[in-house]
Amino acid sequence: VAWKDSHTTARALHDAVPLLESTESVILLAINEGGAPDPSADAAATFLAIGEAPRNAAIPPAEHAAWAQITTLLLNLSETLTRR
Repeated sequence: VAWKDSHTTARALHDAVPLLESTESVILLAINEGGAPDPSADAAATFLAIGEAPRNAAIPPAEHAAWAQITTLLLNLSETLTRR
């Protein structure tokens, strides 16, 4: 998912949630144009809103999303290794 901080991008990401939920992993690319505020926090918050568990507000959204991706990677790796 490529992210640019705009209403159109936020709406497209929201509309794509059912598709994103059906995938094994999602890669988020945030492009910061010329000193503009970092858009990754908004995109990460949108990503973290998916699911049933509440988000830990003590962790910044971008960091939380990164840890969620690492956890997913490790769980998928474990599943792959134990299938043999």
